[in-house]
Amino acid sequence: MTDEEKMAVELDEQIEKEMCTELEEKDNLLKEKEERYLRMYAEFENYKKRTEKEKQNTALHAKADVVEMLLPVIDSMENAISIETEDENLKQGIGLMFEQIKIFLEKNQVEEIGEVGEEFNPELHDAISIQEAENANSGEIISVFRKGYKIKDKIIRHAMEIVAK
Repeated sequence: MTDEEKMAVELDEQIEKEMCTELEEKDNLLKEKEERYLRMYAEFENYKKRTEKEKQNTALHAKADVVEMLLPVIDSMENAISIETEDENLKQGIGLMFEQIKIFLEKNQVEEIGEVGEEFNPELHDAISIQEAENANSGEIISVFRKGYKIKDKIIRHAMEIVAK
């Protein structure tokens, strides 16, 4: 092999080595960019989930605030319906309005808390009194003083009850 041929072979080997090095660098750069893309994509997905959850919580709190402002009206309507009166038209009108409010509450997933016979739960109920009761188990609600309300797991107002001893 001549000197020129040796130099050509060495030059080819050097070029091949440089190309391999350059290819490895490009491959490493591509992997780095792919990892960065995957991290950014995962962060974006987490951001979307977090903002969706925040949006749902905001809507839930807004509903709860509106219902909380309506509670005195609801209580007054329940009291008005229970009062004896000779004016049946008035009582019927209040009853119709109260039914509309109940439909509104139902559509907004508002549930009443506190029924006679339920087991007392301090997370949902406030005991205003504990009394002896012959036909009730200990810890059972025997009288509801004021209904409570909740939306999903958010308590709007605790129920106030009398509990059996």
